[in-house]
Amino acid sequence: MKTYLTILLAFFLLMPAYGQKKSEPLVVTSVSGGNSYRQKGKSKIEIKAGSKLTEKDIIIIDPGVTMIAVAPAQKLRYTFKGVYTGIIENYVKQNESSCVKSITAKYVNYLLAQAFHRGKDYTGAKEDNEVTVFRRVGLESDSVTLSLGAVDSLYNTIDSLSAAPIDSL
Repeated sequence: MKTYLTILLAFFLLMPAYGQKKSEPLVVTSVSGGNSYRQKGKSKIEIKAGSKLTEKDIIIIDPGVTMIAVAPAQKLRYTFKGVYTGIIENYVKQNESSCVKSITAKYVNYLLAQAFHRGKDYTGAKEDNEVTVFRRVGLESDSVTLSLGAVDSLYNTIDSLSAAPIDSL
C-alpha cells in the first residue's frame, strides 16, 4: 500500500511537467496597414519587425493591420489580422485555421531575413550587371538618325547609316 501511494504521489507531482509545453518565442517579421502594440502593465509598446512575443503576451491590433510572426524551430507562420485585444494564445485558438500555417525552413529563413533587414535602404544600390538590348525598328524610327534641320551648325553629326561626319551647311 505504501509503494502504491508513493507511485501515485510521484505521478501527480510529475504530471504538471508533462502538461506544460515550453513555448518558443514568436519573431515578428512584418507589421503592415497600421500599428500593433504589446501591453506591458499600463504601457503600450509598439510591435515592429524583429520584435519577440510569447503566447502569453497581450497584444493590441488596430483596424486594418496585418502582423506576421514565425516560430523558427517549429516552422510555423502566424498571421494576425484585424481588430484584436487580448492574449496571443487566445487569438491562435479562436483563429487556428486561418492563423497558423506550417512552412519550410527556407521560407522561415527568408522571413527572418526580411524582419531584420527591413530598415536598410537599397534604393541607391549600384547594379553591376551587364545587359544587352536589341531593337527592331525601321530606319525612319531610328533614334540615332537626325534630320538635317535639327543639326546645329557648330557640331558635326554622324547618322546611323554612314560612318563619315556630315558637314555643316
